Amino acid sequence: MPTSINTGLTEALVQARLQQTKISAESHACTGLETAYQVQDQVIKTYAEVAGTTLIGWKVALTGQAAQAKYQLSQPAYGQLLANMALPSAAQLAVRSDESLKLEIELAFVLGTTLNPGQDYSDDVLIQAVAQVVPALEVVNIRWRSWDFSIGQFLADNAAASGFVLGAAVELNIRQINFNQLIESSSHDVLVTTTEQDNAVMNYLWLIKTLLAKGQCIRAGEMILTGSIIRPLNIELGAYQFNILGQTLALDVVCAD
Repeated sequence: MPTSINTGLTEALVQARLQQTKISAESHACTGLETAYQVQDQVIKTYAEVAGTTLIGWKVALTGQAAQAKYQLSQPAYGQLLANMALPSAAQLAVRSDESLKLEIELAFVLGTTLNPGQDYSDDVLIQAVAQVVPALEVVNIRWRSWDFSIGQFLADNAAASGFVLGAAVELNIRQINFNQLIESSSHDVLVTTTEQDNAVMNYLWLIKTLLAKGQCIRAGEMILTGSIIRPLNIELGAYQFNILGQTLALDVVCAD
């Protein structure tokens, strides 16, 4: 459980999510990865209760070597997905002038089987547990002002999970994905960044094993956002449209001020 030292941080992050405000990184320190994840758990639990929403899945973050090196990590990070983060494709996304959002293209894996801690699952079994593959856009945002934060503060703020757009499920063998062919056309220049070590399948396996080792049950129907397959785009006003696996995912970014 978060210590009393972290109560102020937890409350500040919950209120910042509810009120869509920013926090100065100097106002609340958060050190230690496990402590940060404990704060994340409490923030999401409290926010979900107040906002009347529910947990529907998980996201993998900081999958690339450069991002991990920046924060002196040897593995990715994760956050939690809530039902009220879902955005319809082609929806308007209103962004305030003090926000600095990023957009990622990802694959979402939807579980068809509940995975329980304490079980010894092989990689093959974990891959077979994926019932659906869905193209997705993730909108990444942070409650820390000016994207100035430590790794502990990033994790405490739910690894910048903010919103996502889902397409329709596709027939796709996840053992044979050609990531360079997923994006058929794009309204913006994108750079595919997946590697043998950093791709949707490897990230999914890492996340499931990490959560199970922590005693977390991952239920059938829950979704995993498996990490960006491109270098994240800085979101500006205008239309974003991507043809991914034979379907179009889009967002229209407008000014909220």
